[in-house]
Amino acid sequence: MTKQHRRTFYAWIARSAASFAVFIAPLGICATAASVVAGYPFGAFTVTNDNGDGFATPGPGVMLRGPNNGSDLSGYTYFATTIVADTVLQFHYLYTTDDDPGFDEAGYMLDSALRPLAHTNGQSGDVNVPVHSGDHFGFYVWTLDNQFFPGVLTVSDPTVNVSTPEPSDAAMVLAGLVFLCSARSWVRVRCARQG
Repeated sequence: MTKQHRRTFYAWIARSAASFAVFIAPLGICATAASVVAGYPFGAFTVTNDNGDGFATPGPGVMLRGPNNGSDLSGYTYFATTIVADTVLQFHYLYTTDDDPGFDEAGYMLDSALRPLAHTNGQSGDVNVPVHSGDHFGFYVWTLDNQFFPGVLTVSDPTVNVSTPEPSDAAMVLAGLVFLCSARSWVRVRCARQG
């Protein structure tokens, strides 16, 4: 490869990277925001403790650790948000604890009603919850005694039943088109200079 060809190749790489940054980066932000709990970004939820020290950890979905402050009194940890549109929330849950069955419980809440899902280590399942705009929805972990071991509710594969394409799909298609157009123009330039 001659010195001129190397320069052309490096210029093509720089143009491709710039195109990627300009066109794909904003879509990537949307794709990252799609890492949600029940269709809502992690930041849209609020953690509240009632005689507890529980917390929520983001990931694919959320891990909600219940109270365990040693007080020998019952307590709750809530992770909730306000629903913005009528839909059906779908999620998978897994409940884990090293405590004896019945001393801790986990579930979801809809407005002021608590819906228990599990109270024994290893319980899991899939849930569909119809919700309406303005509803208060979330997850909770309750403890009878705040001692020994906390209950942990992990919610994964959460989705919102909507028929719109993922922003990450559009980003991948756009990235492919930008790459193909850039590669085609680079090959034309290279062939024209050699010919």
